[in-house]
Order: sequence, then structure tokens, then C-alpha cells
Amino acid sequence: MLRRCDEYDGYYNFTSAAKIRRDGYERSRATNPMLLYDAPRYMTSGGEAVFPIGMWQDGRALAAGEPLTCRSMLPFYNHSRFPDDFWRRDGQFGFAQLFPGVMKLKMVNTENGVHMLEAGHNEGLGNFVKVPADLQTMLDTNPVRLCYQTTVYFFAVY
Repeated sequence: MLRRCDEYDGYYNFTSAAKIRRDGYERSRATNPMLLYDAPRYMTSGGEAVFPIGMWQDGRALAAGEPLTCRSMLPFYNHSRFPDDFWRRDGQFGFAQLFPGVMKLKMVNTENGVHMLEAGHNEGLGNFVKVPADLQTMLDTNPVRLCYQTTVYFFAVY
């Protein structure tokens, strides 16, 4: 993500998040024969793209309406810590604050002609099988995969 900052004038915003997310999705569809992009991955990827915008911006810059710069995100990636003299945002940052950003990301995708990502999985290299993008259908069609992905995701994060 940070290697591509120059393409976006050094800023990480909804437009750059949408494009970076789309590029990663297309790369995975083309090169990962075991790609699983359905529940829960399909549901969480928008939040992952929006999370840095709300969490990693210095609170003073956020209050002043300044955009998140890729340079300010380097300590998070390079040293796994907050930068020196970092001020946290005022207020909480949970699902209630994240969800509007995910919806805005969907609108940015649409406005810029970036098509929405399709839920599905690869069956071998280059054979992407689409599945309906609603959680109930994903649960009905493959509850074992959902359980496996949720478990793997849980242990990878925690």
C-alpha cells in the first residue's frame, strides 16, 4: 500500500483505498488458485481498507480536516507503533464510525468507475466462481468454509 502512495499525491483517502483494494483483489484472482473471497472475507475487506483513514491519522490533523498522509503511516508499518508526538483522535472509533466509511468507499468505487468486487472463490488458477454477495446465501451454500475462514481469521488476528 505504501509503495503506491506516489500515485495518490502521498495521501491515503477513500479514492486511493478503493483503487488499492481493487488492485489487490484482481491480483489475487489472477495469481492465487486457492483464493476464497466470500464470507467473512467479503464482508470485512471494506473495513480493512477504511480502517487506516480513521485510526492512524493524528487527532490534530483529523480535527483540522487534513488528509492522512502515507508518510505519517510509516511508523505503524515499519515499527508497529504510534509515531512520536502522536495524538489520538477525539472519541471512539468502532463499527459505528467505520460503517459510514465503508459505505463511502462503495460510493467512491461507483463514482470512479471502479466496479464493485464480486464474492466468490478460485477453483484452480484463473477459474473464479462467483457466489451471491449476501451473508445468508454464503452461509447456506458453504457453512463449513465459513466456519474454517472465521477460525483462521480469528487466530490470525488474535
